[in-house]
Amino acid sequence: MNAIKRGNRVVIVNNASLGGTGWQAEKNRPNNGAAYLTEQLAAFGKTGRLAHPELEKKGFTLAFLQTYAKDIARLVKVVDIDSPNAISEAARHLSGSGPLP
Repeated sequence: MNAIKRGNRVVIVNNASLGGTGWQAEKNRPNNGAAYLTEQLAAFGKTGRLAHPELEKKGFTLAFLQTYAKDIARLVKVVDIDSPNAISEAARHLSGSGPLP
């Protein structure tokens, strides 16, 4: 969130083998943070709502997404760790040499 607020590019590396977005109440965090962020961002992009509104935590809220929607679309890239091009996609996005999403 701070990177977005400062205008910095972000890569979310999603590793599905870590599990889904289930919430670990004892640790007050999602089981797989990247999956959580990916699902919330994808749902917001498609519907304008959160996939898991019950998991709005630590400032990553619908209001934050609404406020920074244009910045998120421009600055955030989700990369699947199992993609054969994951490293080059991430590097291209972070360097700014590739097209922005």
